[in-house]
Amino acid sequence: MLETLSTRTAFENRFVTLREDAVRLPDGSESVYAYIARPRYAIAAAVEDGEIWMVEQWRHPLRRRTWELPMGVAPGGDAIPVEEAARIELREETGVTALTWRYVAEVAPAPALVAQTGALFLATGLTLGPQQLEDTEQDLVARPWPVERAVAAAVEGEILDAVSASCLMRLRLMGEI
Repeated sequence: MLETLSTRTAFENRFVTLREDAVRLPDGSESVYAYIARPRYAIAAAVEDGEIWMVEQWRHPLRRRTWELPMGVAPGGDAIPVEEAARIELREETGVTALTWRYVAEVAPAPALVAQTGALFLATGLTLGPQQLEDTEQDLVARPWPVERAVAAAVEGEILDAVSASCLMRLRLMGEI
């Protein structure tokens, strides 16, 4: 285990904080550990009649569009209950609202690099309304996929996002989809 000697913010904007910790290693030597800090986020698996809602959007670091489950950090970050964040993200990105919400699991997208976890929720009893996209989501495409296609796409690598793929696999193995 590392002992944290000090922490400093190396960079911060409205999307991300880069922190550097001075740490003592198990052998007694000192080093610097840099990582990204972000608020907890929510993942909404909205399922009905054998279909699951997916979103496609541009991911600039990858320089490509990717298909993912609806997810994100709601305005207010950690100040908002994570289930409410799931409701907000699903409604914004897809226009879908759900009658029933159930917490499924917590995930860590990149625990060696990012101090952030996400909470996966299963949403059912769906009603479709208008999307409420944020300014950075104007090119987002949302549509339901057959569950079998989504699971196959996760297995075959068509769904590149590791959080979405792992959540789809977890839901499948649990018998939820």
